[in-house]
Amino acid sequence: DKLQQGIGILTLLTELGLTKSYGEARRAIEKDKSIRINAAKCESTDLEVNLDMAFYGKYLQLQKGKKNKFIIELVD
Repeated sequence: DKLQQGIGILTLLTELGLTKSYGEARRAIEKDKSIRINAAKCESTDLEVNLDMAFYGKYLQLQKGKKNKFIIELVD
């Protein structure tokens, strides 16, 4: 339900454990520019992630840096 309405990128990164805090998530996006969603660089901390961004309606690819890549399966 959260993704149908949209979830903030900072919240998503923190809840999934890719970052330890909102501050770390913010630095990864703004300073390091190390976050990608579906291979597109995330440039704003105001980004709302929703189901429209998902591959086949149920997969998201998140990347933090060069080596940390994750496929997230969205389930009801």
